Amino acid sequence: MDSPRARALEDWLSVRRPLVAFSGGVDSTLLAYMAHATSPAYLAVTVRSPLCPSWEAGEASHIAKELGISHRVID
Repeated sequence: MDSPRARALEDWLSVRRPLVAFSGGVDSTLLAYMAHATSPAYLAVTVRSPLCPSWEAGEASHIAKELGISHRVID
């Protein structure tokens, strides 16, 4: 991406720890994708709990796989 905001996000991601909370929604997918593009060491993590719909973790795993993002689901 070539905009000031995208560059600012890439700069911010380049100095952070390699973990992104990932629900599979639009916002977390964009953040996980940009984090992965900045450093493949980033890991997208989805928390499976009674507070989230049961299909959400599966959908997040599917999206991460399609984008080539490292992903883990934890209970």
